[in-house]
Amino acid sequence: MITSRTIEIFNDPRFTLFVVESVDFQRVKLAAGCYLSGNIEPRAVIVRSPDATTALDMLGNPVGIEQLRQELSGLDDPL
Repeated sequence: MITSRTIEIFNDPRFTLFVVESVDFQRVKLAAGCYLSGNIEPRAVIVRSPDATTALDMLGNPVGIEQLRQELSGLDDPL
């Protein structure tokens, strides 16, 4: 199951930084037991200031907030 989450990583009066991550985990039940594997992948950084909110992909290129919402199901919305 793949889901997304947003985590606040820095906050001061000038701006707040959030990281957007994709979280994927697989669960397999076998007769010998249960196996669980997972992966967390950074997808974007969001910078929120009193004047503007900007999202950057992991290469530093600007990306629209709405585009992120469409690409990442279950995206938390702290904005």
